[in-house]
Amino acid sequence: MHGNSSAAERLKNLLHELKQVDGSEVLVIQDDLDITCGIVIQTRVQKLACEQWGENLTLDFTHGTNNLGYHLGSFVATGPIGRGIPVLDFLALNETADIMTEIFEFFKRTNPTTWENIQTFVIDKHFVEWKVLERCFPDMKVLLCQFHALTYWKRLLGRKFGLKPAQRDVAQRCFAKMMYSKTEASYLRGYEELSAFAKDGHSSVLSYFDKNWGRCCTMWANYARNAYFSAGNTTTNRIE
Repeated sequence: MHGNSSAAERLKNLLHELKQVDGSEVLVIQDDLDITCGIVIQTRVQKLACEQWGENLTLDFTHGTNNLGYHLGSFVATGPIGRGIPVLDFLALNETADIMTEIFEFFKRTNPTTWENIQTFVIDKHFVEWKVLERCFPDMKVLLCQFHALTYWKRLLGRKFGLKPAQRDVAQRCFAKMMYSKTEASYLRGYEELSAFAKDGHSSVLSYFDKNWGRCCTMWANYARNAYFSAGNTTTNRIE
């Protein structure tokens, strides 16, 4: 990790001390230039929490947490009273496939008897995380954070298609109707409304939806998403 030598030395000592604690695990990820790209930690208590409540995990990120631009990430389980419990914590310089793969594989090594019990992982719509998760956990279902999905779609409507406010409201309402649909028929009605909107000179909206959202609707639309265990999680904001 970049920084002055005293800070680097303190961090090194802290990680060394943590590694001496019974059951704690530490991984330092470095590149070919010996730049620290990631630090991953898991304590014995976190392992126990994962064993008890790890069937569903959310991947929570806080971006740019220090002056060097590192991201703080956590795998978060949901406890018996609905509270988020971090079961793995890490700092990552970026979210490349190589770094995320090392983090996920470390988690599998430190939880050899429990990682196969994971049924679902809730993430933001981040393509790299999505694909790496599916490769590292082939029997697990990736679900999308509905809060971030709605926020992203709303922001996209505001900057990409040249829509007027009233038109954006219509497209946003169609998306929300599809997201909260309890049946496939209800989802299709929302899709038909979006299709009708697109025919009124907004075909690019439907084309974008079909390419980027329609193909993965089982990850975010309730009618299909609810078929998978999620511990009631519709968002990755479990710690907040």
